[in-house]
Amino acid sequence: DVPIMTDADSVTSRGNNAYAKPAAALNLLRYTIIGPELFDSAFAHYSQQWAFKRPYPADFFRSIEDASGADLDWFWRAWFYGTNHVDLAVENVQVFQAKNPDPAIHKVRQQQEEEDDAVQTKRVMDGKQQTQYAERYPSVLDFYDTYDAFEVTDDDIEKYNEMLEDLDEELKPYLHSKKFYNKITVANVTGMPTPVLLRVTYKDNSIEEFSIPADIWRRYTSAFSKLIIHDQPVIKVEIDPLLETGDNNIENNTFPPTIEQYYFDTTLPSTPPPNPMQNQED
Repeated sequence: DVPIMTDADSVTSRGNNAYAKPAAALNLLRYTIIGPELFDSAFAHYSQQWAFKRPYPADFFRSIEDASGADLDWFWRAWFYGTNHVDLAVENVQVFQAKNPDPAIHKVRQQQEEEDDAVQTKRVMDGKQQTQYAERYPSVLDFYDTYDAFEVTDDDIEKYNEMLEDLDEELKPYLHSKKFYNKITVANVTGMPTPVLLRVTYKDNSIEEFSIPADIWRRYTSAFSKLIIHDQPVIKVEIDPLLETGDNNIENNTFPPTIEQYYFDTTLPSTPPPNPMQNQED
């Protein structure tokens, strides 16, 4: 590949470099970066300013920036003077929820988590659960086999009340928060600056979309995390669902990954089908 801004004598793939890639870049600029209304106004300004003159590319870049009021140096450099390409990926999705310290709630949750783990780790042999040693020989049972670690004691309640007394009033509502803290990590695989368009699906199948400007890559060069506080946990994340940014690899744009279905031809190679117009009667 060579940059768009390559002398005509040295340029390769003229069709892509002179038409396809500039068209993709300007579509991204118009529809995603600065918006159709502002872009059209800036383009009209450029057309009037340079009518019947001989503008150079730098004149076009400067005119669009002046009329739109947007700093687009990163865009011209990346798309017109470089050969890099866009490749964003959903690196990770984590869902957090605050633990309620109330022992009446906290211990019930702990018990449920331990029971769930126990179900996953039970030994199974030949499709049947294996009898535990203590079940065959009850005499080995001791205090810890009958001790209920999840029973709420007076000591638990006392410690909880002491904690409430020391806690600021403005923080107390957060103890009982049922919000989900959804952390989405987006990686910039190639380092190409580009807007980040996210479509998030929650557990109740509601959908929310986010548009994060390319300025995010000024601070985070390789990856960043977005925190979404919501009543529902996130179950699916998509990057650029409408294919606006020219992302080169869309296989890493969905989390969790989706299974792609393809078809292969089981017939022998044949001649291309005739033009439908050839089959029409006179």
